[in-house]
Amino acid sequence: MNKKRSTLQRLLGKKEKDERIMQKTFSPLKNEEGAVMIVFTLMLLALLTVVALASINTANTEVQIAGAELIYQSNFYLAEGAAMEAANWLENNPIDLDAPPAWMEATEGALTESEINAFWASPNAEDFTIDADASFIADYEGVAGGSSEDMDKTTLHDITIYGRSQKRGGLTKIRLGYRKPF
Repeated sequence: MNKKRSTLQRLLGKKEKDERIMQKTFSPLKNEEGAVMIVFTLMLLALLTVVALASINTANTEVQIAGAELIYQSNFYLAEGAAMEAANWLENNPIDLDAPPAWMEATEGALTESEINAFWASPNAEDFTIDADASFIADYEGVAGGSSEDMDKTTLHDITIYGRSQKRGGLTKIRLGYRKPF
């Protein structure tokens, strides 16, 4: 009988042990041994998500800044080229203040900012020959300070040249001073 009892106890003990293993294996909600690890992992994932989203936002901002800089540089060089085109024309052609080119105001200091903008908006604006979005205008400023007003000598005259470029949503205006003897 002792033998039967010990076998029975062994079988019952094994059954209880098997039930405990089954409970641990198939009932993770009742097992608290890995709860801290799960919470820590979720917090780490949330932190990494926030860092990744911030990095994406920063990268997008940097791309937009680089695009705006590219547009500005392009417009700046086009506006400068337009102004240099006007300077080149003034350098290579005689200037008659009684019959100036259509893009030059011959009345001393007559152009205001609003008149310049109105000129650029008009169909009379002289477009820069390389790019249709760049144009120029010139304003006669008068006899240069310190220049001789002797009729027998050549006199230096000041001319302000404005270059403008409006391309891809950007607008750049530049102003150059130019002196020419005539």
